[in-house]
Amino acid sequence: MKRFPAVCLLSLPILSACGPLPPLAIDTGAGAARALNTVDLRQPNVTLTFLSTGKTHRTGDTFPPPKTIDCSRLRFVPDAFKDAIEAGALVVQLQTPPEVKKKVVDKDGKETIEIVKIKPTYRGVLALCKVSPRATGAESRSYHIRDLDEYLIKGKDNLVSLAVAPLSQSNQADPFQELLNISMGPSFQAISAGRSSYSWMLWLTDNPIIFTDYEAEVARRKASKPRPTTPAVSTPRTP
Repeated sequence: MKRFPAVCLLSLPILSACGPLPPLAIDTGAGAARALNTVDLRQPNVTLTFLSTGKTHRTGDTFPPPKTIDCSRLRFVPDAFKDAIEAGALVVQLQTPPEVKKKVVDKDGKETIEIVKIKPTYRGVLALCKVSPRATGAESRSYHIRDLDEYLIKGKDNLVSLAVAPLSQSNQADPFQELLNISMGPSFQAISAGRSSYSWMLWLTDNPIIFTDYEAEVARRKASKPRPTTPAVSTPRTP
């Protein structure tokens, strides 16, 4: 089973103490990045509802992505759900079983399964990312939403967790990247080499209002912005 990177947790309103995490890559091929054609919901026994449209999908469903965004500036941290919503990521609701499985490894390296009770309703912010044509592997062909048990556990009790699906990059040389490396120098090369990109990003919490409250705040802010007015054009009088 493919595992996704774990991140520190956000206990609202305070971020738990942890080391700094790298930002998401700025994909130098972002101009050519494209939306993938399908979303595959493979998390067992869940129902996923997009709150903005009311459309519901169940485990095993394959459907077109309702919206995709440029994820290149989204940070790999739990509180970046705000940036994701600003960028157009969609708020979703997950109906999930009240118990999930957690792998536990003891000091001798023996692995056992622990059953963890969770709330059956979670909120999420789902960013379906535009993908570089240089990306390879299954994650570059479809948005496979799965393996969320660990993140449902980390998102319980009003915490926020973040699951991501990393993309592999082709080894084929990228002329634009090479040009940037040459022009920007060794410091840029080191930063660029340490970055990664994702097929999708999903923030999860069992708090029912965190994401929807922030989404409403963004909507109010956009609505309150003054609209540009067209200057009046005076018609010259006929003598």
